[in-house]
Amino acid sequence: MDGYTHVAYELPDTLGRLTELQSLYIDGNTPIAERQPPRRNRVPRLAHRLLVRSAIPSLALGSLAALSVLHIHACDRLTELPESLGGLAALTELHIDACDQLTELPESLGGLAALTELRVAQCGGLTRLPESLGKLAALTRLTVSNNDGMTALPESLGQLAALDTLSVYRCDGITALPGSLGGLVMLTGLSLAECWALTVLPESLGLLARLT
Repeated sequence: MDGYTHVAYELPDTLGRLTELQSLYIDGNTPIAERQPPRRNRVPRLAHRLLVRSAIPSLALGSLAALSVLHIHACDRLTELPESLGGLAALTELHIDACDQLTELPESLGGLAALTELRVAQCGGLTRLPESLGKLAALTRLTVSNNDGMTALPESLGQLAALDTLSVYRCDGITALPGSLGGLVMLTGLSLAECWALTVLPESLGLLARLT
């Protein structure tokens, strides 16, 4: 591949042939004129940016064996992510931002064994995170912000034994944090801001011995 900016409204199934692809940025909003040229220290063959609005083909995504970074931004027709997402064995960073029509994340999310960073932001149609979240044994950073439709975090949250930082911002529908919060034995940073319906913190908060 010869660069970062390509335009498409549907990703082809042949995307799965890019077995050496390491970074994929799916952007449904940013004008081409605003793109910045790739820095010299980047390797254009291994990173690709696509302007996409709708579906992500299941077979194509799950075949990207080397993919370590996946960002999905402002895809206003995207209603779901394929179950094959969980097959991205090398994925360490997943950001999902400003996808208003996205209503759920696949349970296969828990299969991302190498994932260390997950951010879900500005997805107004998303009501919950899957219970399989607790299977992300390598996850160290979780950010959930500006998700107006989200009403709760899963009870499995407390199973994230490696989680170091948890940030929850501007999620007006969340009324409580799961009682399992105290199981986050490695947590050092907890940020809660502008979650106006959240009125009570769980008693298990006192078990977070590393919290600073």
